[in-house]
Amino acid sequence: MRGLRLVLLACALGGSASAQNLVFNPSFETSVSGWSMVNARIERVSLPDAPDGTWAARLTCGSAEGYCSLDDTHALVDGTPSAGLAFHAAARVRAASAVTVGRRLELTFRELSRSGETLRVASGAVNLTRDFQPVEVDTVTQGAGNFLDLYLIDVQSEPGDSFEVDRISVTSPAFPAAAPPPQVDVLAGPADPAVDPPAPGCAAAGFPLALLVALWRAQSRSSFALRRWSMLCRCWRLSPERRAASETFPRHSSISSVR
Repeated sequence: MRGLRLVLLACALGGSASAQNLVFNPSFETSVSGWSMVNARIERVSLPDAPDGTWAARLTCGSAEGYCSLDDTHALVDGTPSAGLAFHAAARVRAASAVTVGRRLELTFRELSRSGETLRVASGAVNLTRDFQPVEVDTVTQGAGNFLDLYLIDVQSEPGDSFEVDRISVTSPAFPAAAPPPQVDVLAGPADPAVDPPAPGCAAAGFPLALLVALWRAQSRSSFALRRWSMLCRCWRLSPERRAASETFPRHSSISSVR
């Protein structure tokens, strides 16, 4: 039953795999690599209510320029596949100080040509509160071979403004979903680690797969099945003559019908 449960779990997980996140470091669990700052400093902070994991990034504005931002160090997409492709970005953000409450924070896509010309800018915005909230933005590419980058910007910043960000994501149908986890074969491992699993050589040697599956299912119900299982699963060690002779083993009434 454990093997069957693993198969069902693996299938369920495989069927619900999420789209690939193009962000290199989305939740700052080990570092702030992949991100740069403008008019600000950044630090990792451990938070009991972090939206993803236990860490987030805190950005503190440090100049009177009127804005500060968190930018991706390298373009998320270096060479857009074609025009007309949809991209979606999202992040969880909140004010990290009382003076930052109410500030407008924008999440922005920017598409640039290879020569550096800005082709499209798309932004989504929220007014910061002391609770984490989502900020999202969508864009559609303007052409093939362009750069696509992402940044968060406090457009009304003053020195001392501070906000926290976590769970940054960028997804697109243009990029494949993450590969589903491998399915767990019901024959891959027994519930009791002391019992040998079915050997692939058994089926190759002529033992019907249906019999091996029936023995596997019977192992938790019958000590006799365990003994017979142990003998059959060593079939690859037997000569062809001894494998033929093994067909004369007594059959248990609960599994003989599958032969």
